[in-house]
Amino acid sequence: MANKRTQDIELGITRFEYGDLERPQRAVLVLDTHKHYNGGLVSTASVYWSGKHSRSQMVALFAGAGGDYNTQLRRGDRTAKATQRNIDRQHAEVFTSAVVESLTVAAKDHYAVAVKAGVDGMRNTYPAAVAA
Repeated sequence: MANKRTQDIELGITRFEYGDLERPQRAVLVLDTHKHYNGGLVSTASVYWSGKHSRSQMVALFAGAGGDYNTQLRRGDRTAKATQRNIDRQHAEVFTSAVVESLTVAAKDHYAVAVKAGVDGMRNTYPAAVAA
């Protein structure tokens, strides 16, 4: 059985869940290539927040609702077999060093407003607000 390919990249952003200083979370960009539930392969980039005991991600249910950074880079042909060789090949083709760098910048930009303001729409605070 073929395994998905993932790569975690620390973004250097920390927040405190619901403003609680005892609940720090770090932003992690996850690059992932796996079998799509409807056939074929898919490559995505998503930000998860890693805390002491869990990882979390907020998904927006409609456009403009916010949510954590998430983008689909390639959805392969539905007939493509999810072999380890095919997964590894698509992951290498999609996530070149230039693409990884641009995804990292885009993910950081996604959170720039909240980091600058010190709080986001879910009452999570960022270190700038804690120091104030």
